[in-house]
Parts: sequence; structure tokens; C-alpha cells
Amino acid sequence: MVLLLSICVAVGLGALLDGGSSSTNFAEPTPPDAPDETTDESGQPRPSLLIGDDGPNVFTDVDSTTDVTIQGRGGDDVVDLTGPSNDIIFGGAGDDNVSPGDGDDEVFLGRGDDFFGDVGGRNDPDYGGDDLVRGQGGNDTLTSLGGQDTLFGDTGNDVINTNDFLPQFDGVQARPDMGFGGLGDDQMLFDDGDTVSGGEGVDAFQLQVASTKSTAVTITDFDPVTEALQINISDGSNPLFTNENSFTEASEFADLSFVQDGADTQIVLNETQVLAILQNVDAAALSAANIQVT
Repeated sequence: MVLLLSICVAVGLGALLDGGSSSTNFAEPTPPDAPDETTDESGQPRPSLLIGDDGPNVFTDVDSTTDVTIQGRGGDDVVDLTGPSNDIIFGGAGDDNVSPGDGDDEVFLGRGDDFFGDVGGRNDPDYGGDDLVRGQGGNDTLTSLGGQDTLFGDTGNDVINTNDFLPQFDGVQARPDMGFGGLGDDQMLFDDGDTVSGGEGVDAFQLQVASTKSTAVTITDFDPVTEALQINISDGSNPLFTNENSFTEASEFADLSFVQDGADTQIVLNETQVLAILQNVDAAALSAANIQVT
């Protein structure tokens, strides 16, 4: 089944997503429990254990080559690390700001309105580790800029951002991330092969389109009755966004179609480019109200 949806766009355009057209139904995983904060899996004390107090703590200039475990405990903590170490970070209570380094880190932010920023990725998929992050309680903002990360917002109205900044500019192939909003009305921002699930609540989905080398994204729990997908298109008039695949005319992004593929619906551009896969969604249930192009 193919349903055509004509959308006129009055802005400059970037390049297309050129993705595969197949999808395997994906079940949202159960977020992993936080490990013990003081001992490892064998029961031995964790090396390089740094423990804060119940006030605000600042952890910076930590040895960048040694794996460390940081306990923020209470207070509004700041953790700013660099280097390739594989670290475990517990934010604890409070509104924490956590930026790990380039290693494969595990971050458990705890209660509070926390911020996680994978600044070690330097906006480049070749840098930044493959991090696992749980927001746990509170309205958290989790941002992945490098590596292949898995972000869980858990409870609260969270912002889950898995956009890879640099690939939007120069066409570099990004590494697909996974983002899960959890319980709450979440904002999900994503691109280039990512898999996302808003979880329980009315969620907002935003797809960044910038490269013909990208693959289609997958949304596992889109609700046509209450939710919409916003498609953001890089402005081809900006030289930072321009590459050999850039558009020059708004009419090049005129026609979107909803294509039924088994139990899923594909959102297809100009009958050839698969932008997104909506799992377990009937194409007949979608309308122009479900898609916004900016």
C-alpha cells in the first residue's frame, strides 16, 4: 500500500537520507541495573574510586588513562573527563552535569534534572566511546555527539539527542545510536540509522536529514493518534552544510509517501529514499498532520 503525501517546503535544503528499506521489529530493552558503586563483578574494590560528599562536587583533571569510578552522591555535581579510560559514573541526587571522555563509559545520573554530554566525541563518529547512559529520575537532557551510544531517559520528561553533528556538515558516515525516552513526555532528536523509542507518554520526534550516505532511522513506538514526526532539513545555502548531494530547489523535497512494508510503514521521499521506518504502524492511519517539514 502506498499513500502519497505532498508537502511543499519554502526553505533551502540539505541532502537526502539514502537508507535501506527493511526493518526487524525491535523490542525496547530493559535498562540495565546500576552496578555496585564500590566493588566490581568479582567483589573486589573498584580501582581509582573517587567519592564526593552530599554537597556540590567537581571532578576534573582526572587521570585520563586509568579507568575510574566516580560517586557524586548528593548535590549538583560536575564531572568533566578526557582521555580513553572506560569509566563508571554515579551522579546521585542533585542536578548533575556529566561529560565523560573517549572511552566506553557507563553513566547513572540518579535523581535530579541532569545533563549528559558526550563532548569527548568532538562531534565526530570516529571519536567518543560507546557509552551507556541512564537518566533515572528527573527531567534529563542526554546528548550523544560521538561513538555508538545507548541512552535511557527513564522517568521524567527528557530530551534524548542522538544527532551526530559533524556528519550533518560533511557527509561523514555516522554510527547509529539507540535512544529510549521511558516514562514521560519526551523529546527525541535523532539521525542517520538511529533507533529510538519514546516510551510511555506523548513524545515528540525530530529527524535531521543531511546526507545521502545515511541510513533510515527506526521509530519503534510511534502513535499516529497523538504524535508527529518533524523532519529538519539542513540548509543548502550554508556552506557548512553543502556537499555534492545538496539540493538546490525546494521542489526536490515535495513528495513524501507512506509505504506499507509488512507490519511497518516506511516514510519515503520521492518514491526512492527511505527516511524513516515506523514499526507496527498502519500507513492508512497516517496523515499530513503526522509529518512536519522544516
